[in-house]
Amino acid sequence: RELAEAVAATETRRRDGRLPAKGDRPALRARHSYDGFGKSVMTLYEDHERPDATNDAWDAWGIVTVPTHDKATRDAYGPGDALFDTKHYADVLKDLVEAGLVTPLAAPPGLAKGRALGRIELPPPAETAEDKVPADPGLEDVVGSE
Repeated sequence: RELAEAVAATETRRRDGRLPAKGDRPALRARHSYDGFGKSVMTLYEDHERPDATNDAWDAWGIVTVPTHDKATRDAYGPGDALFDTKHYADVLKDLVEAGLVTPLAAPPGLAKGRALGRIELPPPAETAEDKVPADPGLEDVVGSE
């Protein structure tokens, strides 16, 4: 029974992205979003445990992933895969793995020191109409509308 309760508590924490406080680090809440390349990013926010708490850039505690600039490498990533900054966030990454929020993946050849590949185990953000960038009209559409 205790094991079942512990598993249920871990699963709940994983679904809501909560990472308990540890030492001087406050309780955090992880969020899965996308970078300018359309690839996964994990940002940590202080978990104020308020329903009205905003998770905007001003409240961010840290972004634990880094962008991958090489297109071929980026294209090889699966859904939720991200490059983590172990140089600055090694302890936090270990806790994210233990909490089930990140799954470590095999390092690709030539991975830079201070980086690790992992899969974010949180649902990605739902796409809204505001997220969609309207396509530029074709020249013929602009000229034809005059």
